[in-house]
Amino acid sequence: MVKLTIQELQAQLPDIIHNLQMGEEILVFENDLPVAKLVKPIPKI
Repeated sequence: MVKLTIQELQAQLPDIIHNLQMGEEILVFENDLPVAKLVKPIPKI
């Protein structure tokens, strides 16, 4: 799992989206506190 600040997420968004598509999970921090977890969506069947 990758840990990024909001600023890092904004600066690297295209690469982050690509990594999410590959199954990587991203944990987003603000002021050293986790505020979001980004994961690849599960497709509906």
